Order: sequence, then structure tokens, then C-alpha cells
Amino acid sequence: MDFFISFHNTMGEEVSLAFPAYQELVRELELINKPLPKPFYVIPRVHVSGVVDTTCCVVTFTFQVEVLSGSWNFIPMLNASAVLVEWRAKQVTVFQNDDLEITHPVLQSVLFGIQNGKHVCVVQQPGKYVVICKTKMPFANDRKHALTIDIPECSVGDFIFRLKHTKASQITCPQLISHALAHDADGTTLTGTFAPTTSLSVMWTQVLEVVAEMAPPKTEKVEPVKQEEMITCEQNTSYSVGEGVLQVTSNITYLLVNASRSTFELSIHPELRVLQVDAEYLSKWTVSETALPNQSGGPSHVTLKVVLSRAVIDSFLLTLSLEMDMNGTSVQNFSLPVLHCFGVAREKGNFVIEARTNVEVNESQVSGVAPIDVSELPPALLSASPNPLLAYKSLNPKQSLISINVTKHKDTEVLISAIDSALFEVTVSSEGKALHRLLMKVRNTQQQYMRATLPANHTIWSTVIAGKAIKPAMDDQGRLMVPLNKSSRDQAQNSFTVEMVFLVEIPRMSLRGSLDLDFAKIDIPSNVLMIAIHLPKQYKYSRFTGSIEETKHFSTVPPASETAPQISPIVPLYAAPIRRDSRRRAFDSEDEDESESMQLDDMVTNSFKMKESAPIIYAAKSLQSRVGVVPVQVDFPVTGKEFRFEKLLVTDEAQHIHVNYKKSENASCCPW
Repeated sequence: MDFFISFHNTMGEEVSLAFPAYQELVRELELINKPLPKPFYVIPRVHVSGVVDTTCCVVTFTFQVEVLSGSWNFIPMLNASAVLVEWRAKQVTVFQNDDLEITHPVLQSVLFGIQNGKHVCVVQQPGKYVVICKTKMPFANDRKHALTIDIPECSVGDFIFRLKHTKASQITCPQLISHALAHDADGTTLTGTFAPTTSLSVMWTQVLEVVAEMAPPKTEKVEPVKQEEMITCEQNTSYSVGEGVLQVTSNITYLLVNASRSTFELSIHPELRVLQVDAEYLSKWTVSETALPNQSGGPSHVTLKVVLSRAVIDSFLLTLSLEMDMNGTSVQNFSLPVLHCFGVAREKGNFVIEARTNVEVNESQVSGVAPIDVSELPPALLSASPNPLLAYKSLNPKQSLISINVTKHKDTEVLISAIDSALFEVTVSSEGKALHRLLMKVRNTQQQYMRATLPANHTIWSTVIAGKAIKPAMDDQGRLMVPLNKSSRDQAQNSFTVEMVFLVEIPRMSLRGSLDLDFAKIDIPSNVLMIAIHLPKQYKYSRFTGSIEETKHFSTVPPASETAPQISPIVPLYAAPIRRDSRRRAFDSEDEDESESMQLDDMVTNSFKMKESAPIIYAAKSLQSRVGVVPVQVDFPVTGKEFRFEKLLVTDEAQHIHVNYKKSENASCCPW
């Protein structure tokens, strides 16, 4: 029995294939989608021959390539910035040192193309190949005195570079391990051998022939005049003072005219510690172990030597990071260490002084520098030191002297933690229970704990930080310690919610009497404190007295809980009218519904989702509580008459509220 496979093609038509034909189709697709194998090849030798005339630079490359695999091999040869004028290839059995010329036609099995910004040689058949590429390459600078040649890595390389019709005073290529320079009547030639590398840097300086107006006959030889080399530098140095340590950051820019250099040396103070050296083509840097005397009679110095992997031309940026001990946080006549560059014709610099901490910096003595306005500083130096105290400019840093006086002032305490807003809610039961909930929006940077002094006879039920229950602690003074979150530097203004729920034993409410409520004292200042008290409805209440004033509505939105929703809806607290005039009241004369008189005790009992069979007893010793464990998140019951209070700018102080009450006549048979 033959099996068929049905599927839809790209046109939406249904196609049926026998199972053997379907298997053959799958195998063909796998071969098509199979990735190309990784190329395997080696380049044992490269010969580079360059010729420079008055118009361009022609470089000829001879590559000895051995292809090891029989798949398609894409071999990167040259940078795409080079113009490939001509190329030839031949296959050989053995590589010869004289494989520099190819006269027979180009092999059809060797192709050239562009891939990833490179001229690539494409070869499929394994074997040994000699590939010759003739190119025209751009100069590395506008003066046409430098050339950068990118090549693939090889085991060994030969190099020949010739300046036609020009006498060169110097031709340098730092990558050559051996070289020779020859002059003849038609130009100058540099030959040598280079080790494995991916780039060759060639720089040269020309000799110009200057002929006077009254020139002698042409038969008389005119002495050539050598172009003068000149190297100048400008340093932009910032001094940061604070905590008895001087931090120095210096950006030194070298300008090289008709010159190239791969080594730079600087004179630095012997007590300066070099932390970091940054530069392009940096190979290594060293500091001399012994201090050398200053020939001008100044302080001794050590030499910082910076070595590059290749010579640089035109311009070069060197960045130094250093530090130095000031022998105290307050010093007098402290001389700033000024860097000096060796081997330069002219040197100038800009210096700025800034305070890193609360220190006062004054100028003591200066010489060889001129004070300048901050607006005259280079933009790069001003961006690195946006608030400089002193600024100077010097045309000869070697002769510059800057002495300063540093005075350290005492630190002052600042606020590291604050409460944006706090809401204290209390639900009071006539049976002598007061359930407190504290909601606070806190911002904190360094404080580890919030300490709260709770009223007497309290039992802690729950502590929550940013919606997560946490374990509180108790200090030696009996204060509750709640660990706080810490904001990072870029999130210092972000606030989080702190929530605490605890039960306080108070005297039972009788037919009439007075009620005194004490609230928690927090050791963190609060911008605004709001208190909402929920009292039993079967009582009438007189004017409230105490340390906080009653209000009709809150002036700001109270913080909200991030835990589970509450059992009964809360009447909006913000901008909500109060139901009585608190200024003219001895006792409230409104009648209340007697059927609600016992709801508060039932809600306090049932709102914590405990087992129905377990009796709920509010005594601290009978509650199901343990030390050192994470507490449960408690739902807070809200019922009864609501009274609101508000106070601004609360510091480390406790709040107290007193009120007289009597039971409503329709709630009891006993007269007032």
C-alpha cells in the first residue's frame, strides 16, 4: 500500500506526494539549507611592495595561500578602501621565494569580490596558490607623508617601500623587526621584514630643495634643506581637592608637524601616584624608580614613559589620572604638582581647581600663570569640571607654581529619611480594644530602621514595607524597629509605603466617661500627619482636645495601603465634609441605629480570617503570635463614627487625643 502526503503549496493549491518522493524532497531541502562549512586556509607569507610618486601610492601584494578544504573559502585580503587595479593567481606545487611575477592567464577557479568591507579571494579547490594584487591606496594624512596598509595575518612578511624622485630624511615603519634605508639618485628605499600583524604604518619626511633667486648654474649642486620637525603640546589639568587627597586628571594634546613619535615622556612629582593612562595604540607605561634633581632648582621629579604600539603623526591625545596625599584635610601653602612634557618645542596649559567635599580653597602663591575667568576655559575642561573655584592659564608649565590653602570645615547633620505623608487610623471597640493602623509614604537614603514608640499595652500584629510583610525587631528602649528600603542615587526621590498594625488595650466604655487615645511616636519627621478615628455609633461625643486639631477634611490625599483590600468600604477621607460642627458641640444629639451597636466587635473578631472554631481573645498572651517570623498581612476593619485630625510638620513627638462620651438614650434604658 502506498502512502501519500498532502500539503498546500505557496499558491494555496493542495498537492499530494507519495511518501518516498516526500522523503527525497526533504533531503534536498536539507542540503539546500545546510550552512557552508567553516573555511580552512593558511597564509604563510606576504610580500608587500609600495611605490610613492608625486600623485599616488601604488602597493603590490603577493600572497602565498594554502587552501585546506574543498568547500568555498572566502579569504579576506585587503581593505575595501584600496582600489584593486589588477589581480592574478596561479596554482603551484611548492612555494618559492621568487613567486613575485605571474605571466600566464588568470585561473578561472579563483575569484575576487567584496564582503564585509574587505576584498576577498574566493577559492573552492584545495591546494597552494600565489595571488598577486596591484592596488592604489589613499594617504593617511593631507600632507601625503603617511600610509596605513591593512593586511591579513601571515607567518612572515617582506616589505619594500620606495619614494620615487624624492629624497627622504627618514622613513619609519614600527612593525618592521629589521630594516634598511638606501638612497640613490632616483629616490629612497626602505626594506625590511615584519612579524605577524594586521596593519603596517609607514611615515616619512621629505627633503626639499630650495633654490635662491640668483641660483648658480644647473651644473652646480644645491645643498638640500631639511624640513624642520616641530612638536607642541597643550595640557588641560584639573585638581580636585578633598578628604586629604588631591586627584589630578590631565588631558595632554600633542601636535606633530613633519614628525612622528611612538614614545612620550613626562616629568611628574615623585609623590604622585599614576592610577591610569589612556591613549590610542597604548602598549605600556612605566615610571622611573628614582627621583631626578630638577636642573632649574625646583623640586625633584620622576619620569613617566608612555610607549605606543605604532608611531603617530599629526595629533595625539594622552589622558592621565593621578592622585597625591596632601598630609591632612586642612593644609597651608600646598604646591600643586604641575606636569611637564619632554621633547616638545612649545608647551602651554590650562589649570582648574575644584573642591570635592566641604573644603574652602584659597589661592596662596602663584607664579608663571595668569588667573582667567571660567568662561575662558576650553569646553572639554569645563565639562569635566563644571564648578571650578580657581582657573589659570600658563604659557610655560615648566616654570609654573600654584600654591593653595585648604581649610576643612565641620560636617553638619542632614535629613536622610523623611515621611511625605502619614495616616494613623484607629478603630475603637466599646469592649476596650483600639486597633491602630499606620500608613506612611517614606523616602530614605541611609537610615536602616524606623523606630516607633508604641502606646502601652500594645500587641503588634503586622508590619509591611512596600506591600511585603517583614520581620520587625525591638531595641533596648522597647521601641519597635522596622527595617527600611534604601533608594539608589538616581531613585533618591522615590517613596515607598510603610504599614504597621497593632492592637492596644484601653478601658472599657461605660454609659458615660472619657476616652484617651495615645498614638505611636515615629523617629522620622513627617510633612503632614493625618488621623482618622472610628468610634462606636451608640455613643455621643463632646469636643476633642489634645495635641492635634480636628478638621473637616484632609488637605492632601492620604497614603493608601498596598496590602489586601479592606472588608468594608472606607468613606473618602480627602475633602469629605464632617457631619457636625465641632466648634459648637457639647455632645452629639443625633440618633444612631441601635442595630449597629455591636458590629465593631464582630468585625474586629472576624476580619482576620481565622478559623471559626478558634476563639478570638485579644489578650497578648493568648494571640497566635511568634517571635522572629514574618507576620501575616492583616485586613483593617473600618466602622463607626469617623473623626479626622491633621497636623503639619511633625517631628519626634507623640500625639494624644481626649474626648468625653455618653451613651445614646435610645441605645440604653439607663438615663444620662
